[in-house]
Parts: sequence; structure tokens; C-alpha cells
Amino acid sequence: MRYSLFFFIVLTFGCSYQSPQTRVHWFAQSTLLSGVSRCQSPQTAPPETTLDAHAPLVLLVHGCNGSAGRFSALAQVFEFHQQQTLCFSYDDRDSLYDSAQQLAQVIEQLSQHHPQITIIGHSMGGLISRQALTQIDSSDSKTALTLVTISTPFSGIHAAAHCASTPLMVASLGLTIPICYMASGDKWYEITAKSDFILQPQPLWQAIRHIQIITDERDSCREYSSQGQCITSDDIFSLQEQYFPPMLSALNGELYQIKAGHVEIVGYQGQTPDKLIHLFEQIGLMPPNQKTQNYTQRLAILYDIVATDQ
Repeated sequence: MRYSLFFFIVLTFGCSYQSPQTRVHWFAQSTLLSGVSRCQSPQTAPPETTLDAHAPLVLLVHGCNGSAGRFSALAQVFEFHQQQTLCFSYDDRDSLYDSAQQLAQVIEQLSQHHPQITIIGHSMGGLISRQALTQIDSSDSKTALTLVTISTPFSGIHAAAHCASTPLMVASLGLTIPICYMASGDKWYEITAKSDFILQPQPLWQAIRHIQIITDERDSCREYSSQGQCITSDDIFSLQEQYFPPMLSALNGELYQIKAGHVEIVGYQGQTPDKLIHLFEQIGLMPPNQKTQNYTQRLAILYDIVATDQ
């Protein structure tokens, strides 16, 4: 249990947040959106941006310890496929319900201008994205909404199990509560397998397409030593944490399992998200791209791939 507590604190502590505000222009109209920016770091994201109101939009939602800047390369991959993107940022320490409410307001504002919006939530961003869409009545909407959740712990985070343990709470004289709050803020209980947030997910409107991508992260590694030993594991959430039977019954078969690490699936410096791109092309979220030399070189630049002699 003590190792679980240590892992939980390492996993969640230190999530930081800077709330962006971006004025988005659509021809003669403009709106100031809170929590939204171009997928760049807060220091470089422009305060204003212009979107094509007649074109689909991809809205990326990061996970804990993530940021809009970390999705910069993936956003440019979408734009290379002629798809415009924005990123939604939130305070990792807020309640998941509060973050979802903020995201729902953003989606409703964007829905007034775009015929199609795809919301892609990675990890905890998937929990927030799905909850946000349960608050939106899309029955009369002219906007087609698609939700993509990737590596999302819909069954709760096992490393946080001690936060919902009544015997441990009694034995510690209630100290688990401040410890869990210190580690993850207002969402400390919501991310456990016993919370209403996990056990009682609200249904999505039938018009919303939900695609769930589960990653088999076993034996994955993000960083190796010069001797070939794994320094940083990429095995964050197990298959059991990501599978949630009550939710699967509503997916209409749109469930995909990929052998990939937790961060590998969305890409990071030195690793292109090839598996995710391939799947997106297969299911129509990205138009098939001819793998030209220019395309390969652009991916290498985006993800800082160092060329090696064969």
C-alpha cells in the first residue's frame, strides 16, 4: 500500500496550470474563449486566432501533467492533413466535474460556428471530455460531435485506491484525506474506482459518436539508459483500468486496443504517433495521406527524430 501511495503522489503531484484566453475570429464574428488556445506553450500561443467556420475542428484535451504545448506536434499533424485544431487546458487539481463544465461551455460556443467537431481526450482528458459531452444536448444541434478517448482510466485509477479505503482512513485517523488532497487536489476521490464519477457515468446523446482507444501499455518504456535499461516506464494505466463494461455496451463496437505506451500513443520527442495516425486514417478521422518523403521528413522534424545511417 505504501508503494501505491508513493506512485500515486508521483503520478499526480505537481500538475500545474496556466489558464489561457484566446479571441477566436470567424469572418465578421469573434468570441473570447477561456481555457482555449492554439496548441502551443502559454508563452508562445497567440492571443488571437482565426478559424474557417465552414471547416471541421479538432479540439485536443490533455491529461494530467500535460499541456497544450505537449500537443503541438500532434496538432500540426492534423493541420498537415488539412484539419484545423485548438487545445483546451484546465487546472489538473480542480474537480473533474468543474473542468468538464468549463469544457462543455467551450464546445457549445464552438458548435455555433463549426459543422463538425472532434474532441480528443488523452488519459484524464478523456474522463473530462466524456463528462463534458454528457452535459450537451446534441439532439437539435447542426454540429456533428465525435468523442475520441485515448488511454483513459474509465474504471478509476488503481494507484488512488487507498484514497477510497475506509479501513485505511480509520487506521490513519483520517490522514489519507489531506494526503490525497495534497497529491491531486479536488479530484482526489473522483478518480478512485468507488466514486460516483466512475461508477455512474452519465449517458451520451445517441447523436454523439464515441471512439474508445485502449492502450496495452505492458512492458512499454519511454526512456532507456545507454546500457539499454528502462529509466522511465510508459506503463501508466492497465487494461483493467481502461475497460469499463457499462460504458463499452454503449460504444456500438467502436473500441480499439493498441499495443503502445501511455505517452507513445500520442507521440513525444523522439517518438512519432504512427499507430494513432494509422488508426485515425482507418476510421476516417484523418484523410489517408500519401507517405511521401516530404511527409516523413516533416514528422521527423515535428518529433525531433535524429536521422541515423542504416
